[in-house]
Amino acid sequence: AIHCVSTLEESGHLREALVVSLQHVQLLHGREELEQSEIGILVAALRLCHATASSYLEQRLPLLAFDHAVVTQDLLTQFAHVKSDEWQRTRYERLFKLGEVFKRCGAIDNSIRSLEECLSLAGQHGSTHTPEALHMCLAEAHLTRHAWEDAAREA
Repeated sequence: AIHCVSTLEESGHLREALVVSLQHVQLLHGREELEQSEIGILVAALRLCHATASSYLEQRLPLLAFDHAVVTQDLLTQFAHVKSDEWQRTRYERLFKLGEVFKRCGAIDNSIRSLEECLSLAGQHGSTHTPEALHMCLAEAHLTRHAWEDAAREA
């Protein structure tokens, strides 16, 4: 499955690669444990959802970007129980990026939820982002909502 997705992605067929990866991810739903190759296809699906959402933002199509961000959020929630440290680090990174996509779509509450989940994961599994960057993104999101006290707390 991952080979098929990689081949499609490398040949520039991102939407087809996304569809194939999401079809394989559906087969994993409800499983307690995932093997490394299964985590790989899940990570590929998340990467492709994010790339598609970012592409739609660049094309000034925020509603389509939002739809793909919601798919990303759903996947992250459905597989939150997977115990792999690698997967939890990936969840953190994807939630951080998801917070930015939601912010660019104007979905500030969704952005804040994603970034707050990052805070909770950061203490448990470490991260590739500095805590300062996460707090600054949260402060910016709160400023957008005119939540001055929340923004000051995060800054």
